[in-house]
Amino acid sequence: MEQVRVALGDEAIIVSSYTKEDGRVEITAALELRAPPPRKDLPTSVISLEDELRKRLRETLKPGTTDTEKPGASDQRQPIEPAEPVPNRPPLPFSSDQLRACMRQHNTPDKLSDELVQIAEGKSAQGALDALAYALDLRFKFEPIPVLPAHPLMMIGMAGSGKTVTTAKLAVRAILEGIDAELITTDTNRTGALAQSKAYGELMDLPVTQAEDANALGLLLDKRSDLAAQIPTEKQLPCFIDTASTNPFDPLDRSLMIQLSQTAAHTGGAEPVLIASALTDPAISIESADIYAHLGVRRFVATQVDIARRIGGFLNLADATGLAFSNASITPYLARGLTRLDPMRLARLILGESLETPELAPPPQNSRALAHDHTELS
Repeated sequence: MEQVRVALGDEAIIVSSYTKEDGRVEITAALELRAPPPRKDLPTSVISLEDELRKRLRETLKPGTTDTEKPGASDQRQPIEPAEPVPNRPPLPFSSDQLRACMRQHNTPDKLSDELVQIAEGKSAQGALDALAYALDLRFKFEPIPVLPAHPLMMIGMAGSGKTVTTAKLAVRAILEGIDAELITTDTNRTGALAQSKAYGELMDLPVTQAEDANALGLLLDKRSDLAAQIPTEKQLPCFIDTASTNPFDPLDRSLMIQLSQTAAHTGGAEPVLIASALTDPAISIESADIYAHLGVRRFVATQVDIARRIGGFLNLADATGLAFSNASITPYLARGLTRLDPMRLARLILGESLETPELAPPPQNSRALAHDHTELS
């Protein structure tokens, strides 16, 4: 700690530590910056950069469209809106070979690619984007996480999948709607985990409550349920739960995970949500997702897409396990949050069209898949 303070200053904190095989210890530290108090000599019309950014982010959200989850709503398949034309650019024409090439760039299994292309051929007259969205809608399930979920959401997954960051991004979405969120973490044993969660909480001005085990989490959620019964539904705060990384193939880890999920579901109606990284080996992703599905997981968040730049593994995961696509994390920045996944957005990712929120580089390719003046993810 003394070395960290010498390097970064007295306000520095240790985020994590890791002991290597040779006995050396690797430390990750950060400088915790506090916002200066507002200057009284400035007029009230002058606001901070952070306030201005929050204001602009809120303005990008249409008023009156807060996404709340209604029981049974996810079971009703919504019609796909045709893709809006992009000015000065004709729609991408349908080509079976070019669509297969795009799938191949994303490391999609050949069998699944052929099946999707075959379905899309039935809508080829509508263009590549609409045809692919149609095929994805028929083949997969989509259940995006609402901004204000009706029940607590518990992030589960393997190490490095991005559970803590996803939890923070979900909270940021609620804050941008003008509503605070409740944050709970059960990751209290890993070095630096609690400090990381609290650091995110401080950035959002939200307290982070810790629960050491399943019993402690059950008590927190039970108390929350009692309080919620006394508060009108529209005034209840969303609750997001971060959990410790687990190894689903280890019997002990799996047992603790089952106990935690069952306790959270019984006491607070919490839904486990799988956080799956695009960097994980596809075979391991499918095997682990199948185990998580038996815990009541019905949808997953795709993370680290900005690094992997390929989503074929997620297509295969959803196809093999039956889990629904919910959202995707394709940027490391909290304020940009999570991209809502639906058939049209997923089709844009596959074909290389940029989404409205983040920017993403396309996967490398040996030859250009689409011989067309077509905007890719940049």
